[in-house]
Amino acid sequence: MEIITRKEAQEQGAKRYFTGKPCKHGHVCERQSVDGQCTECGKHKSKKMRIKHIESRLRYEAEYRQKNRHLIIQRASGWRQKNADAIKDYSKLYYARNLQSCAERKQKWYQQNRDYVLQYRKEHYQNNLQSSRASSTRWKQENKHRVSLYNSMKRQERDERLARATPIWADKNAIAIKYKERNAMTQMTGVQHHVDHRIPLKGENVCGLHIAANLRVILARDNLSKSNKWETN
Repeated sequence: MEIITRKEAQEQGAKRYFTGKPCKHGHVCERQSVDGQCTECGKHKSKKMRIKHIESRLRYEAEYRQKNRHLIIQRASGWRQKNADAIKDYSKLYYARNLQSCAERKQKWYQQNRDYVLQYRKEHYQNNLQSSRASSTRWKQENKHRVSLYNSMKRQERDERLARATPIWADKNAIAIKYKERNAMTQMTGVQHHVDHRIPLKGENVCGLHIAANLRVILARDNLSKSNKWETN
């Protein structure tokens, strides 16, 4: 680093200068031309002042954010647009390094906001029906092996759940009639129908049985939107 005096720095209009000599605290670094304070001492002084006045600083920042909310959002949005690729790369790297903590935080947030998430997904799907279906179809075509594995696992899981939920006294012929009714309704209307459990087999607060009295034939879209909720109406 070039040796330069404070006077020379002021004459040149430089904000900093370097003498190569330690300050009174032993720091060998650049100094401010305006007051001769070394940069390291300035950092310590600023940190000390921030700690001393942290409450007033926090109040000031909160008031500033409240008064200039739209300006802050606009600046942040502009910065994100200019640095979209860098943000994406950093997010991927951070997620890879903190996979477990990110997954746990995501799951916790989902559990706390489950109703909001489901409602948002439903509205987004309905408002963007064509693009959502196209995106879903494209993803399935590009990930056929994952779809096949998922379907096989879900099929096995569902078969096991049905077996556990079917009592020995259940009328299997009556159950079979419900599935025949589903096939007939789908064929007759041209719209996909499902056999739905009125009381879900895997509900949040109550679990039903796989018996004819608990089965009904409804539209597939109604069954999918209902998920595992128990509708009492």
